[in-house]
Amino acid sequence: MKPQTLFAAQEKYCFTLEAPPSIIQRRGEDSLTYLNKGQFYSINFEANVSESSGVQNTKVKSILHLVFRDEKDPNVEIQHWRYWHAQQANPQQRAFDIDRKSCANIDDHVDDIAYNAAAFYWDMNVNAKIVLRMNCLSTDFSSQKGVKGIPLHLQIDTYEDVDVPDAEPVHRAFCQIKIFRDKGAERKNKDESRSAEKRMQKLMKQSSSLVDSAISPSVFQTPSKFTKLTPTTPLGPKPILFSPNECFHLNEAAIQNATFLHAVKENENKRRLKASLDIANDELADLEFIPRNKAQRVQRPPQPAVTIYVKKEEEKVYNALMLDSFGVVDLREAVAQKYDIPPEMIKAVYKKTKKGILVNMDDRMVEQFVDEDDFIIKIDFDNQLGHFELTLFY
Repeated sequence: MKPQTLFAAQEKYCFTLEAPPSIIQRRGEDSLTYLNKGQFYSINFEANVSESSGVQNTKVKSILHLVFRDEKDPNVEIQHWRYWHAQQANPQQRAFDIDRKSCANIDDHVDDIAYNAAAFYWDMNVNAKIVLRMNCLSTDFSSQKGVKGIPLHLQIDTYEDVDVPDAEPVHRAFCQIKIFRDKGAERKNKDESRSAEKRMQKLMKQSSSLVDSAISPSVFQTPSKFTKLTPTTPLGPKPILFSPNECFHLNEAAIQNATFLHAVKENENKRRLKASLDIANDELADLEFIPRNKAQRVQRPPQPAVTIYVKKEEEKVYNALMLDSFGVVDLREAVAQKYDIPPEMIKAVYKKTKKGILVNMDDRMVEQFVDEDDFIIKIDFDNQLGHFELTLFY
């Protein structure tokens, strides 16, 4: 792709994440945005149609990735993803989900091309919106103690040659994010606001103490309700698409080299093991052993599909519910068992949104649960109909 085409595309597309950037970042540095795991966020897609004059097909494809842009070695990035995936109770859990019903002006089909990437089509003439939810934390990707969280990036690649399989993206934009649990993003933003205010007061005092010195402008980024994704040129390497059984776009030579070294190390370990066993056999040949009864093997229950926390409004602590499958029946039975109610007497299960809308729960809604989701619940008894109604407050 010609360089002038890439530079022109930087002005054509504008993507914004509906979450405030950190104000503690200095001007000129990459923005940093704090998000909460399990919370839905919107990304708005806009295109400058005047820049697209002469383009026959105004439909474009965008791929939303969750990547580690700061990692130089793709093998290290894959190690991060494999470590995260090994901790998931549900092996089908993706790094983020897209709420298809809440999206606007995109094609009905959203292609989950990897555990950390999804592709969709939209028209440059109409602003589009994607709504996504993070299913991971920044601290999920490393077992190393003392690591506060590996920086992640939301990256969007946009393609205009949608019918060409090996086409290069004409536009790439990203923003740096950190993902917290339990409203940690709001707490982090409040703490930084207080810290930035104290720093500015200190700067103002220093400036006022100097003769004929004007107060310098803020060294921090301007507060905003939205995070604008930063376009980049050149595009850089292709992003890693993570799937548990196959990882694409790796350097072939690096893979072969790693395989060879692994084989050498494995053969050396086998030789050492064989030599150690031979020595042990010689030393133990004359010893007599008294057999002992084998310990009874403990049968552990299978891992639940998802674990959520619920409590009534008047309760002090949450109760853990472990669902064997993603379905309303399992949810109803788990609540009934926890609160000593015959499951057949819970005839209705509702969701009440923040807007106050009451919605019938179905299996697809339960499938959106992620581990450690928490809900306030209400269990009402209908005297006329003689059954209970369960309501989950989001």
